[in-house]
Amino acid sequence: MEERYKEITNIMQQAPSMNPADDFVMKVMNKISFQEQYFTINPFAAIIAGATKSECFLYIMLAALFNIGLALTLHIGLRGIGSYLPMFVNIQPIVLSIFAAWLIVTSLVFGLCDNNAVLKMTKRATLFYIMVATMNGAELILKNSIPEFIIYLSVYSIVTVSVGIFLALVINKHIETYG
Repeated sequence: MEERYKEITNIMQQAPSMNPADDFVMKVMNKISFQEQYFTINPFAAIIAGATKSECFLYIMLAALFNIGLALTLHIGLRGIGSYLPMFVNIQPIVLSIFAAWLIVTSLVFGLCDNNAVLKMTKRATLFYIMVATMNGAELILKNSIPEFIIYLSVYSIVTVSVGIFLALVINKHIETYG
């Protein structure tokens, strides 16, 4: 094995030794640009100034996790009373799960490709989901007379629509700001 490298070793030993210039390290360090890569969780700044790519990715993933948690909560909560509710109420956990899966996939594709077309599709899906959540919430609130159920549905609708609006605003501002 040493024989294979003997020729290279000889060439290296015969090469003249050179000392670097005194300011060599300083020149190299000055050419390196030190840019801090960070993101913050500041929703107001994301809406007003625009979220960076990593912040946008984070907000989409957080919205997806919110929808997964809400889908699981609805699935567990509706399991016992599902037969007494309209069909579209029973499919809400499925709709939320599909929307959350869509958000996860598009955020991963955006994270890998940095493609604004993916963000535009995510924004359209978010706006569609806001519309569906608003219509479902309004219809359920108007059809029910149980005060506790109306309060629950109001909170569910307001929170879901608020998260959707926030996500749509963040995506829209990112597209305006970064391309």
